[in-house]
Amino acid sequence: MTTIQHYATNYIENAKVSMITPTQTIEAASVEYCIASGYVKIVTQDERTLITHISNVVIEC
Repeated sequence: MTTIQHYATNYIENAKVSMITPTQTIEAASVEYCIASGYVKIVTQDERTLITHISNVVIEC
């Protein structure tokens, strides 16, 4: 089940993330993003951490 928590950043668990560059789709364990700064932190199911800009992703919950 998808969990969304709202703080200064938004935190989503079990989300699907489509990255524009490089083109890939990730089943993320968690996604944290901040609209103001534009950063997106993606933690994959195998616990890798990816940092990108919000303009580079589409997040599906």
